[in-house]
Amino acid sequence: MVVAVKRCHFIVAQSLLANVADQCDWDHPQVVTTVLASTLLRLQLRPPFGDGVVGLVGSDHVTSGNGSGCVHVAGAFGREDYQLVVRAGLTPKVVIDGDGRYNAQVP
Repeated sequence: MVVAVKRCHFIVAQSLLANVADQCDWDHPQVVTTVLASTLLRLQLRPPFGDGVVGLVGSDHVTSGNGSGCVHVAGAFGREDYQLVVRAGLTPKVVIDGDGRYNAQVP
């Protein structure tokens, strides 16, 4: 569901709203609308750095029962992340150098 808190909007799983509201000190989050998770998979988002857009992909290994239901994946690191990226038809990218810092691919 989409909830409004002050002038910001957040997407939160209905089953997690009470816990998220408590953890974030939201007094009265207002439900703006509800959406199916499958609808979110069609969203195109601008990444925090770089150009272009990124899409959301779904995976069975991420659920609201064992966390937030939404995570960042690093397809070049970790078996489940790699498999998810490949299934989505994406190419894993390594943007971290040997010292653990962003490499030249990150502006």
